[in-house]
Amino acid sequence: MTVLSDVIKEGTGEICDQLHVGIDEEGIEPFLSWDSGMQEQFRQLKEHYGDLSVLLTLAAASYFLGFVILFFSKNRDTEATVLLEDKGASELFTFFTTLFKEADTHQRNFPQCAYTSPKSFLEAWLAGDAPFSARTAKKNFFLDLCIRFDQLRGTTLSSRLMNDIRYLIYSLAMTDDQVAEKEQELIDFLEQEALRIRETIGDDQHYDIHARDNEALLAEAKAELDELIGLESIKHEVVRLESFLRIQKIRVEKKLAVSELTLHLVFHGNPGTGKTTVARIIGKIFKGVGFLKQGKLVETDRSGLVAEYLGQTAVKTKKVVESALDGILFVDEAYALSRNSYGGSDNFGREAIETLLKLMEDNRKRLVVIVAGYPKLMEDFINTNPGLKSRFTRYLTFEDFSAEELLRIMHLFARKADYQFTEEADKSLSLVLAKACEEKKQGFGNARYVRNLFQEIIQNQAMRLTREKQNLEVEQLTCIELVDLSGEGEGNDDETAS
Repeated sequence: MTVLSDVIKEGTGEICDQLHVGIDEEGIEPFLSWDSGMQEQFRQLKEHYGDLSVLLTLAAASYFLGFVILFFSKNRDTEATVLLEDKGASELFTFFTTLFKEADTHQRNFPQCAYTSPKSFLEAWLAGDAPFSARTAKKNFFLDLCIRFDQLRGTTLSSRLMNDIRYLIYSLAMTDDQVAEKEQELIDFLEQEALRIRETIGDDQHYDIHARDNEALLAEAKAELDELIGLESIKHEVVRLESFLRIQKIRVEKKLAVSELTLHLVFHGNPGTGKTTVARIIGKIFKGVGFLKQGKLVETDRSGLVAEYLGQTAVKTKKVVESALDGILFVDEAYALSRNSYGGSDNFGREAIETLLKLMEDNRKRLVVIVAGYPKLMEDFINTNPGLKSRFTRYLTFEDFSAEELLRIMHLFARKADYQFTEEADKSLSLVLAKACEEKKQGFGNARYVRNLFQEIIQNQAMRLTREKQNLEVEQLTCIELVDLSGEGEGNDDETAS
């Protein structure tokens, strides 16, 4: 996700660069035609600093800083020690301290302004013992300069400045995943300021403060999808789904008709084929394109939805569904809802299904449900209820991995755990996995089988090393030899996919 100090660094850098170019071309006078107090403040600071680039950088940074302190002061005392108790605040104020210490050459002539630590910096800034301080924050000329610059040159620097501040404050407010009432007041004020600025400079583009994080999340999800071994057909379908949602969003923005979105999914495939992993990635993609507000994944199964007594299941199911709102509800082994332990019909499961279907309809813009399980059992499950059949119209089939893909998965497990196979061990492992694929039964564990096998192998290696060696080197600790594969293939094929 976006680093907040980078928002300030990029904002001050890009805005100040454009201002500097314009002032170099036309001089400062055309951009000083505003409040006389602002003009005087600017001229005094210009005399102190001389270097226009430094002056603009510090003015921009202090404008950001003023709102950061205002945000934190909403819920606590405005004292340096109190402000620095918050981890997020401490990191930001450390960034500001470094920025001012490196750029503000003027403070070196004033001992009381020595920015030796975040605490001393904040104390000087809050007390007004620095040219850029809390005393002048409300009269900071920087926004006015940007507005005047935009009006004369047709740019949108003031909008960019306010949008960066809006994003910064919103991100700070969402650190604990909720916005307090006083924090919302500041966010609303900034929204009104952004609107006023857009009207003043004639900027008709509304900035979505979620867009920056959403794009970063989308890029992260697509990178995770690309890194998955195999699953080519699944990757293709997920990309198609993302493209569809992007186009639907653009159509809404253009006030065009859009298709009714039914995005509930059926994942069918054997255990260990990546169903949960792909569901988590889809959650990120749905949030990234703006379809879901959170994109979280809530996992459950029959035991999480069905209660011990008839009539209680609806309450239990509702509680789980509500926890997944604005995200994805992933129901593993969903077919178990339509079958009791003897294979017959189940009133408890039926109650859970009916409750789930109603809540899916009531929250169709806030919830995506993914049901998963074995192919044949999932087909039977969907056919047990017309409501299921009408709501689950998208199917993704997770094929078993090939022997070659299982070997790549084993290499991935080993690399992440700081192990590597000798050439002999790797050749033998390849044969083991090929045989496992040839002899696999229904419910073959795929990646789960490989994980279990890997755990067995490194335990064998540990036993060998404790018998053979006294002083172990890194090479010996990380090397898996042919003998460590003894007992290969004992992994549990019957475990349910994660």
